[in-house]
Amino acid sequence: MNQINETSQKEEKKDSKRKELISAKDVFKEHGSQPEYNKENFNDGVRFIRTPADIKHYMFMSDYGVKESTLWLYLVIVDRYNDLYGYAYPTQSQLAFEMGRKPNAIKQNLRVLENVGLLKTESRGKGFANVYKPLVPMELERMLKLFPSAKARYEKLRVDLKIYDKTNLDRMPEHMQQRREASLKEIEVRKAAKEAAATTGEK
Repeated sequence: MNQINETSQKEEKKDSKRKELISAKDVFKEHGSQPEYNKENFNDGVRFIRTPADIKHYMFMSDYGVKESTLWLYLVIVDRYNDLYGYAYPTQSQLAFEMGRKPNAIKQNLRVLENVGLLKTESRGKGFANVYKPLVPMELERMLKLFPSAKARYEKLRVDLKIYDKTNLDRMPEHMQQRREASLKEIEVRKAAKEAAATTGEK
């Protein structure tokens, strides 16, 4: 009986904490939402990090410890890179603050980045911050060739998503399926026209 009471008390505490949380959407409704971001607009005053596109494939390396926070740390180090010196030199406390994480989590992610070939770390001795050199991510083809577990995850996800898409399509009413097919055809036509225009321009 005591256990049941303790459990219910814990649940009540959890519920009260949930009630205290303010919906982020409600805050934006009151104060206004953020403007849309257009990556092609370089005059909007938005600061951005020049990111290698192939970094997105590294989630297939999760068997080697890669997580979303690992890749975000890579971006933070890239942002900290000093072209004059040829490296980044933030302290682990600075990285922890920018990531909103504890130093131990940063240390773990740094080890993972080194392990998967995304980072080179050099020590400058006691009392000095380490030097970090971000490395260019592998292209997907190279990753799948060198790492069988990444290839297995990649292929499994492709199969799973095909099943997921087919299931959703089968549930879709016929008129919506027709609209979807028409929309896909329109996209293909636009893509072909764009490629043709680019080819003509090259000539």
